[in-house]
Amino acid sequence: MQEQEEVQAPLISLLILAARIVEREFAEALAPFSLAPAQFAIIDLLDRTGDLRPAVIARALDVETSTITLSLKRAERDGLVSRVPDPTDARSILISLCPDGLDRLLPARKAMTAVEDRLTEGLTQEHRAALRFAMNLITKQRR
Repeated sequence: MQEQEEVQAPLISLLILAARIVEREFAEALAPFSLAPAQFAIIDLLDRTGDLRPAVIARALDVETSTITLSLKRAERDGLVSRVPDPTDARSILISLCPDGLDRLLPARKAMTAVEDRLTEGLTQEHRAALRFAMNLITKQRR
């Protein structure tokens, strides 16, 4: 059998494949904490920023308002977040991280770090920095 030369896949194909792998690994790592990827993204954002309006969460996570509404209902049902009145606007609400959400977030973050380490195993610190730079550039351009 003749060994075939490795064919260079188009960058978009590699990005799509990488996204699928990351999503699968992400979901598997979060399962022991009874967190869906969307829930993790919400509570991680709230922990880093403080209370936010639902529309701000949707923009930050680059999802439709209807999608975030459903995700927030599930997160609230699971005791991860709560709705609180917005002190600056009586017509609005803020989403607040609950203690149970924080309790589940902290070990889940460690699991995410382990996933990141596993997925980037073999990359030098310079390669990791270049990857982070490229991903930040791609995501910021599309928002």
